[in-house]
Amino acid sequence: MYTYKAYGQKIISEIKIPEFPSLENEEIKKPPQIRISVEERGWASTPTQEEGCVKANGDEIIFRWNSVGKFLVQDGRSIRIFPKPHVDRGLLRAPLLGPVIASALFQQGFLVLHASAVELEEKALAFFGRKGWGKSTLAAAFYAEGHSVLTDDVLVVKLRGESRPLVAPTFPRLKLSPKAAELSLGDDPDDLEPVFEGAHKRARYVREKFSADLRPIGGIYVLDRGEKEMSRNLTRKESLMECISHSYIEKISHNNKSIRKNNLERCKILSKKVKSKILTRRVSFDAVDEVVKYIKKDTKKE
Repeated sequence: MYTYKAYGQKIISEIKIPEFPSLENEEIKKPPQIRISVEERGWASTPTQEEGCVKANGDEIIFRWNSVGKFLVQDGRSIRIFPKPHVDRGLLRAPLLGPVIASALFQQGFLVLHASAVELEEKALAFFGRKGWGKSTLAAAFYAEGHSVLTDDVLVVKLRGESRPLVAPTFPRLKLSPKAAELSLGDDPDDLEPVFEGAHKRARYVREKFSADLRPIGGIYVLDRGEKEMSRNLTRKESLMECISHSYIEKISHNNKSIRKNNLERCKILSKKVKSKILTRRVSFDAVDEVVKYIKKDTKKE
């Protein structure tokens, strides 16, 4: 058994997850919030179903990838993995660290978004954007200037019992393209391992500047493309729509009305309590430093 702390949770796992920080000694005896188990029996390929299918029934969410295995998420506390025979265990981590654990956290009552976030003046600054639009590269640029990274992919937001939404840090790793790793952080891409076997992106650990504490959300920037840096405040309705569209659960809930309703209510709380802006900027490695400067200046106006 391996014991970790990530997403503000104590996690016990039967598979090694090197991305997660090991739990400190004084917290070892506390009961886990999430338990990850591996069951060698129970896998059966279903070639008639599409790759990456998901079903949500009551307190269970089931994921299936015929190339990897099946993942059963129950009550936000249990993740049971049924691996495909002879599959490399490292490949199990890709879905586990994305939609699978995001679903468990949603079942616990968190709002879970696809976004990156950094710490700026003891607050979390979150970045929404389409795939490949620079969320991770922007987080890396802030890290290069000495700011802590809170998350690179799964943004976990605590809403219950809080006057202001809080971000729970995930784990100290960025997923960067080789070029982004080289230009943003000065790394040799050949020295960095792929995120998983065969992946284009590299795993770049940021342990030196990783905040393990919950942070209030200071603001959200929705990344867009344009000729120069400029921003504008989003309306409440626009903020809500952006929150929904960048929600992990929205992508997997399909026709489950209960899950979609719960996710909508959580998005409403976030869009009401946190100001969101759309940030137009040039999508170029040469412009990243200028974007960071613009964001810092822009946040000071608030």
